[in-house]
Amino acid sequence: MKNHVVVMVTDRIIVVDGVGLQFDFPAPNNLWSVQWHEGQGYMQFTDDWNHPLTESDYEADVAPWVRRWEAEKARLETEANRPPTPEEEAEWRLAEINARLAEIDAARSRPLADLVLGIDVEFSIAKLQVLEDERAELATEKMKLQEQLAECE
Repeated sequence: MKNHVVVMVTDRIIVVDGVGLQFDFPAPNNLWSVQWHEGQGYMQFTDDWNHPLTESDYEADVAPWVRRWEAEKARLETEANRPPTPEEEAEWRLAEINARLAEIDAARSRPLADLVLGIDVEFSIAKLQVLEDERAELATEKMKLQEQLAECE
């Protein structure tokens, strides 16, 4: 028996011993909420009075909500612990590449400005070459990943 169970039907939230999960679950249309705290509680209905709950009501009126919560918690834990699919890995890598390409584009402005102004020309040319080489490698990897993702669709 859990100490604290709160079910907010309209919000699709079940809280068990302080841990809340929001997910879709079946419920009677007229049920507003279930409150259970340390052996007692009540069920609130939209079209009726609150119905008190005692320990003898737990199995029939509270435990089903706990079982739904436990099933959803287990599903979420399984989902969180599964390895990523190849498509997910490719999408994550594409996001990393796009972020780095944006950084490179921003970093190129300083050496370009220095070249225009004639400041430390050799260093500026070398810095631009390093950035361009990295940019070319990333662009090639990006193209391959995009082709890989297109094949998956």
